[in-house]
Amino acid sequence: MTAFVSEVDKLACAQLISTYAWYVDQTRYEELVELFTEDGILCRPDVEVAGRAAILELMKRRSPQVICRHMCSTQVISLTSSDVAEAITYFAYYQSESSDEAVPGLDGPVAIGEYHDRLHRIERDWRFAERRVVLAMMKK
Repeated sequence: MTAFVSEVDKLACAQLISTYAWYVDQTRYEELVELFTEDGILCRPDVEVAGRAAILELMKRRSPQVICRHMCSTQVISLTSSDVAEAITYFAYYQSESSDEAVPGLDGPVAIGEYHDRLHRIERDWRFAERRVVLAMMKK
């Protein structure tokens, strides 16, 4: 059963989702892992990890030469209880290699997909209990 989502909760959940994308794009991985519950799960098509330490290790393996931007759009957030929410967010993922150019080249999105999130309220803050990346399209 879906519970009513207050505007405050909806905004907090949406802010959490946007902050994740921004932290990835800015390589702020130590702050990113704090957006997860202690035992949070991050599942991408190629790997699934659980726990903040494992998520941090996975993120630190990303190439420092890669510049990326996540464009998040259509979003549906629903509460399943007073402290648990589910969200689906569409995203487009852009990536380029760093270079000596002022603005690196870009050919278009590398992937388009959805984030399927299970969010838990921990005290007053929302955190990712689980984030699943579901690809809809990918550059070949």
